[in-house]
Amino acid sequence: MLILNNISKNYGKKRKKRCCFQGVNLEFSPSSFSVITGEKGAGKTTLINIIAGIDSPDEGEVNFNTTIINEKNKDEYRRKYVGYIGQERLVDDQFSIDDLFKSTFMMIGKEFSKDNLIKALLELNLFDNKEEIERELH
Repeated sequence: MLILNNISKNYGKKRKKRCCFQGVNLEFSPSSFSVITGEKGAGKTTLINIIAGIDSPDEGEVNFNTTIINEKNKDEYRRKYVGYIGQERLVDDQFSIDDLFKSTFMMIGKEFSKDNLIKALLELNLFDNKEEIERELH
């Protein structure tokens, strides 16, 4: 179980401090598939970086299987438990949608198939219909 408890993140110095987000509380169950959505600049990547142990919250705590993730143990946490594909990879032409989802399905222990991929893309509202997805895949 991964629990985010009252996570807040700010950027900048005292006078020019900008709140990225504050008071975020989330729970992720084992073997679940979760999606973080929001407008540009809303802090999605920052939140994912905190979850992945790449960045640290200014306030609150990340709790993984009853262990609070901190500076002392975050390298081990990342090495043992985190699989992360950064957004830079999404614009790299050498990886297809299939490739990205195959690795994601593998990480969560689900069988990858074209039908499962189409179902996931429709659930994420990334495409309007099955035909649009099939055109994009080939």
